[in-house]
Amino acid sequence: CMAMIAGRLVYAGSKLSLSNRWKDTALWELCGVEGEVDVEEHCYKAMDRLLERQSSIQKILVEKHLRNGSLVLYDITSSYCEGKYQDSEIVTYGYNRDGKRGHEQVVIGLLCSSEGCPVAVEVFAGNTQDAKTLQEKIAEVQKRYGIEEVIFVGNRGMITRANYQKIKDKRGLMMISALTHRQIRELSKRGVLQQELFDEKEIIEVLDPENPGQRYCLCRNPLGAERESKTRKELLEVTRKELDRIAQSRRTTTSQKIAARVGKALGKTRMGKQEIVASYKKLTFVEQAFRNLKTVQLEIRPLYHKTDDRIRCHVFVCMLAYYIQWHMKQRLKPLFASDGKNKYRQWTFESVIERLKSIRLQTLSVAGVECKIVSDPEEDQQKILNYLAIRL
Repeated sequence: CMAMIAGRLVYAGSKLSLSNRWKDTALWELCGVEGEVDVEEHCYKAMDRLLERQSSIQKILVEKHLRNGSLVLYDITSSYCEGKYQDSEIVTYGYNRDGKRGHEQVVIGLLCSSEGCPVAVEVFAGNTQDAKTLQEKIAEVQKRYGIEEVIFVGNRGMITRANYQKIKDKRGLMMISALTHRQIRELSKRGVLQQELFDEKEIIEVLDPENPGQRYCLCRNPLGAERESKTRKELLEVTRKELDRIAQSRRTTTSQKIAARVGKALGKTRMGKQEIVASYKKLTFVEQAFRNLKTVQLEIRPLYHKTDDRIRCHVFVCMLAYYIQWHMKQRLKPLFASDGKNKYRQWTFESVIERLKSIRLQTLSVAGVECKIVSDPEEDQQKILNYLAIRL
C-alpha cells in the first residue's frame, strides 16, 4: 500500500504499470517487496485490506488535524469512469463537474482541515447532488470522529435553504456559506442589506433581526462584479440576436406562436427573469486539493477499476498520496520562497520529485561480495532532503 501511495507521487499510470516498474525503481523493495511484483497480490489484494482500514485511518487523521470548534472544509467533485459497470451501485450518469459528457461517473466528497490538509474522503453514486451529502457528513464529523463543536464551511450549492432548515438547530454546529442572488434580493427588500454597505476594502457585519443567529459579512468583489457584468452583456447580446431573428422572420404565424418562440429564447438565456446564475466561489483549499487529485501528478481519473470497493480504495489511495504531498509542500515552503523569478525560477513540486529520482539504490559487487549502496546526493538534492527531514 505504501508503494502504491508513494507511486502516485513519483510515477503516473495504473497499478499494473507501477508493478511492472520493479526492475527500474527501488520503490517496491523499500516498501518490503523483494523481487518481481505481482499486481494481483501486491496491489489489488493489498487494496482490499487497505479499504477495511479506511475508517480507522481517517479517524486518526481527523484526531491529528481537527479539534473541537475547528473549521472544517467540505466539497464534492466528480470523476469519470472508462468501460461498462453494469453491476455497480455507485457508477452512473450524473452532473459532471468537469464538463466530461458521455461518461458514467462517481461523486467524491473530500473533508479538509482549515489549512487544506485532507483528512477523509468518501465515494458516492455518480448522480448524487451536493446538498444530499451534507447532513451525513456533519453527522460523521460529530459522531464518528467525536468533533462535537464544528464550524462547517460549504458552498451555497451544498448549504441550501432546505438543508439549513434541517440542521440549523443542531447542537455544536456553526456554518459558513455564501448567499445566493435571490437571498440577497430578499434581504434587500426587508431592509437588512443596502447596496452602500458593500465595500471593496472593508468587510461589514450585519445582523438579521428576524434571525439573530445569523450574521452576514458583506464585501464587494470588483473582479466578480466585472465577470458578472461581462456575462450579463453576453447573454443580453445573445438574447437580442435571437429576438431580432424572430422579428425578421417572414413566415406566416400566429401571435401565440411568436410569443412561444420569444419565451423559449428568453428561457435559454434566463434573461426573462433577469437572473444570472454566477459560478459559485469554491472553497479555495478544497478546490486546490481536487486539482491536485485530478491532474497528472495524482491522476485519480479516469477510473478503470471494475468493482465498487476497488474504486473506493483507489480514491482513498489518491487522497493519502495528496496527504503526503500536502505535508511535503509545507516543509518545502522555504525552498519555494527562496526560488528565483521568471526565467530564474527553478523549483516546483514536480521538479523536486524529478530531482530526487536520480538518487539511486544500487547493488555493488566487489570480489564476489555484493552489497547495496545509495548514491551520494548532490548539493541541491541534499538541501531538499534536509527540508523534508529525510535521512538516507
